[in-house]
Amino acid sequence: MNKSKTTIIILVIIIVILGIGLYFSVTNTNSDADGTKSVSNSDLSDLNIGKNDNSAININTTGKSYSIDYDIDKEQIVFTNEIFAYRAILPDDWSIDKIDDSMRVAFFDPVAKSQEFASELLQGMKIEIYAEAGIEDAILPDVVAEQMSQYSADEIISQENVVVSGEDAIKVITDIMGYSIVTYVLHNDILYTIVGYVGDTNDKEKYGAKYSEIVAKFEFL
Repeated sequence: MNKSKTTIIILVIIIVILGIGLYFSVTNTNSDADGTKSVSNSDLSDLNIGKNDNSAININTTGKSYSIDYDIDKEQIVFTNEIFAYRAILPDDWSIDKIDDSMRVAFFDPVAKSQEFASELLQGMKIEIYAEAGIEDAILPDVVAEQMSQYSADEIISQENVVVSGEDAIKVITDIMGYSIVTYVLHNDILYTIVGYVGDTNDKEKYGAKYSEIVAKFEFL
């Protein structure tokens, strides 16, 4: 075999290797033309995104069950749950993670995020949204009364009627797990529970206002 043939064979091998590498690179990135990065539902269970994570920009599941968009102009993160048809808007310095089977998602402010693996929240705020389907012919006050029946009267600080995305809702503040704010709302036979945990009761006014701001932006699709 002469030198020229050997050179050609080597070049062909190099081209094939580069082609295979390029294929897998494109496949693994799985990006749309508009810059949207797609990930699987299983990947979402371990999402940990926030202001300083570039992956927070336009992330969608391949099945379109969720979308998480980081809006640079408005300085906010938008979480859309396609299965339970709601949207939550968070400040851009918060993080989103722990998405469990579409029924639960947790949001952490920067202070709370630093304690994610602690046994209890000592500072900052965590908000969790739960969605439970199949709540047919339910009356919201009865649902809330049943939820609160497991706690003593001393643990319930206040209860009031509010409105969430045009629906009647009930907001309860408790001493359960420190200082907690819970809003219950029924929509299309689904019970939505929005829970805010405040680590330090000295920060309850600060984080109470932040909770109200986030709930005010919550909307059904």
